[in-house]
Amino acid sequence: AYQNLTSLALVHMPEVDLWSVDDFAVGESLDQPIRHLGINFGAPGDRRDDNGNLWLEYPIVAGDSPKIEIDWNPEVTLTQSHPSSIEKNDYRWIYASGLQGVTSLQIRLADHGDDSSKEENIRYRLTVFLAYLAADGSCDVELSVQGKTKHQHLGGPSSDESLYQRVEFSGVKLMERISLQVHSQSENPVIAGIEFQRE
Repeated sequence: AYQNLTSLALVHMPEVDLWSVDDFAVGESLDQPIRHLGINFGAPGDRRDDNGNLWLEYPIVAGDSPKIEIDWNPEVTLTQSHPSSIEKNDYRWIYASGLQGVTSLQIRLADHGDDSSKEENIRYRLTVFLAYLAADGSCDVELSVQGKTKHQHLGGPSSDESLYQRVEFSGVKLMERISLQVHSQSENPVIAGIEFQRE
């Protein structure tokens, strides 16, 4: 008989692309008060961030997922790349995909529009994850949510500004339909994800 020897090495690689389908989330109802919700546009599956918060893929391609209705203008195209191609930051896997050419985004979560409900005084922090795909140059983006408007400057490689930025809106009320309006002179800005966090 001959001895067969082998070696095994385990290397911690947190940057590895990890996606799944969350069976627990599928059974959750969005009619209940939401504590956290992350939507990753164009992602190949669901994923949890470093804080344990679940991010759902949209459109749904990997498997069952909680029902979220999202509409956008017809000119939108989906983009997707590998997270390793994104400049190093804590949200590379979010920025690796998204919606390009968005001017209007409508998110219907559930029936949260009744002012007589117990959720009347609940407010959320809404974070929009923005990316800029152009090879150089920069662009200015105007985002509007529930009457609140914010301006963001996104820079290309020749600029001091980052290609990937987050824009936060505080005090957002979860109505039946959340509307995000986007204005930019460039077609290159990408909406990579949207996060709702109860304040």
